[in-house]
Amino acid sequence: MVKRKTILFVSEALLLKELLLDQLQKQGEYLLEESLSVTEAISLIVKEHFDCILIDNSLADVSLSNLCKNIRLEGVRSPIILVAEELGEDVAIAALDAGANDYVLKPFKINVLVAKIRSNIRQFEQSEFAILRFGRFSFKPGDKILLNNSSKEEVRLTDKETAIIKLLYLSGGEVVTRATLLEEVWGYNTTLTTHTLETHIYRIRQKVGNASSGQDFIATESEGYRMQF
Repeated sequence: MVKRKTILFVSEALLLKELLLDQLQKQGEYLLEESLSVTEAISLIVKEHFDCILIDNSLADVSLSNLCKNIRLEGVRSPIILVAEELGEDVAIAALDAGANDYVLKPFKINVLVAKIRSNIRQFEQSEFAILRFGRFSFKPGDKILLNNSSKEEVRLTDKETAIIKLLYLSGGEVVTRATLLEEVWGYNTTLTTHTLETHIYRIRQKVGNASSGQDFIATESEGYRMQF
């Protein structure tokens, strides 16, 4: 199963939300959740994880820069993209300085917005600040930590274990071959065998078991491994 990205769209424009909901779901890559107000949006952002946040500048009496700043003050690092009919230079600079990552101007083609969403999510997932969520876990590759959200137990990972989990996550549920894992994680090394990889997978599973998770998120396939979301 391929993991779909969750998008929060903050807007009072019902027609635009319906259009985006229809078009993004047709892409098959995204789940869209909507919010009608800033208060509701902040509440959702605190309780749930979103891979990307879209903010429509048609919100009444709302400063885009203040909203972006408040989202960042909640510790949210997911990319923020502004959707605007027009955005003056001063407003754009203030919003970007306050934490927005990008913006798209109306009218826009849906493939342009999707490309910006995909690009910003990809950049975030590759960054040291990324928090990647799957199953009951939050994975912080920058800190080499796997957190069980249910038990609040932390699993400390080695560099190689971190690289393996991150590569499997970024593959979106697709199988990653043993050869690819060896090359990407260890680099080209003719002395390595698949036994080295299998040992590291075993150690990850042991650590997860020690964290009382009861869930094996790495599936073994004939060609290699894939992440179970």
